[in-house]
Amino acid sequence: MSQKSHGKRRRHGNSASRPLEPSMSEETIRAIIEKEGYPALEECEAILQRRGEIMREMIEDLFVNSGSNQVARVQMFVANYGLRDTLAVMNSLERGFSRPDSFSEDAWLYRQYRLSYARFGNGRPFYTRREHQAATNEWSELTAKREMMPLKLRLSRRERELQDHLLAPPAMWEDLLPPAPPPRPADFSAPQPQEYHGPERELLEWGPDLNAARSHQATRWQGALVDLARMVLDEGLLAGWPGEPSSWAPYHALRLLGALRAAEFAAPLVALARRADDWLSDCLPDAWAEMGENAMPALWAILDNQDEAPEPRALAASALQKITKAKPGLRSVIVKGLADGLSAPSSTSATLNAYLILILRDMDADEAGPAIHAAFERGAVNRRIVEPKE
Repeated sequence: MSQKSHGKRRRHGNSASRPLEPSMSEETIRAIIEKEGYPALEECEAILQRRGEIMREMIEDLFVNSGSNQVARVQMFVANYGLRDTLAVMNSLERGFSRPDSFSEDAWLYRQYRLSYARFGNGRPFYTRREHQAATNEWSELTAKREMMPLKLRLSRRERELQDHLLAPPAMWEDLLPPAPPPRPADFSAPQPQEYHGPERELLEWGPDLNAARSHQATRWQGALVDLARMVLDEGLLAGWPGEPSSWAPYHALRLLGALRAAEFAAPLVALARRADDWLSDCLPDAWAEMGENAMPALWAILDNQDEAPEPRALAASALQKITKAKPGLRSVIVKGLADGLSAPSSTSATLNAYLILILRDMDADEAGPAIHAAFERGAVNRRIVEPKE
C-alpha cells in the first residue's frame, strides 16, 4: 500500500474514510508487548504480509459498510485475526487517514519516517527526503505489481529490503521491534547548531515524543521568543541526526511559538517549507492559526508572493482557513481573499489554484463557486490535484 496518495481530497468526517475505533494507543502497544513480547525477527516479514492483507480487507469493509456498526466489526476482525494484528492495522489506518493535504503531505511523510528511524533505525541506512521518496515510490510500485498478480506471491528480495529500510508503514512496526535508536555515524555531516543558554535550552532534551502535552507550560518561555524563533530555523538542528533528542527541538519550539501567539515571528517561519529535507512545514498552518488574526498580514503577504512556490503559499492559505474556526467573523473576508486569488490576473499558478480550491471546498464556501468555475473554464487549475464538481 502506497504511503502517498494523489488526487482526490480526503474530507474530514466522512464515515466511509475513517478507520475503525479504537486506535492502537501507546498504552495498548506497551500492554501487548509486556504480555506477549516481541516476535522473532525472522517472523516479521510474514506478520507484515498478513497485516497488509488485513489492511486491504479492512479498507474494503469500511467502504462497503460506511463505517457503521464499528464495535461489531472490530470484534469480527479480532475474532478472525487476533487483537494484536487488528489493532496494529487500525493504528496504521488511523495515521494514514489523518495525513494532511497534498501541499503539506511530503513534509508529514518524511517526519513519520524520521520518527520511525529515530526509534528503530540502528543498522539501517538513513535516507534524505529525496531518497526516501524514491525508495517509497519503488516499494509502492513493486507491491502493486505483486498484488495484481493472479497468484498469491511472497515479497521479492528487493521489496523486503525496501520495506525494512523504510519501516513501512511505520505504525505497523511498533509492536514488532524493540527500540533501537541509531547512533550518529562518524561520517554524518550537518551544520553546527547555534548555542542556547536560556530556558529554551530545555527543548533540546525533549526528543521525538511529539505528542507530549507541553503547550500548557508555554508561559515559561514568554521571555525567550527570539530564541525559540531562532531554534525553529536552526539548520544545525533541523538537519541534525534524528536519533539525537536535539534534532527535534525545532518542532517543540514551533509549537510553543504558536501557543504563545507570537505573530511577530510568523513571516520568517515560511523558510521551513523551502528546505530540501523539510520535515516540519506541515505544522505551520496550525502554529500560524494559533497566533491568531495578528498573523494575518504576514499570511496574506506569503500567499500573494509570486516568487514563492505554490506549497508555501498554500500553507499560508490553510492557516487563514484555520483562523476562521476560532474567529468565524473573519470567514467572509478570508473566503473572498482566497477566491479573489483565483481570479486575479497575476494568479498564473495552476497548482496553487488547485490548492486554493481544495481549501475553499473544505470551508464549504459556496459563495466562491463562480470564481472556482471560472478558474476551471480558463484551464488555470491543475486537474491532477482537483477536478471540477459534477
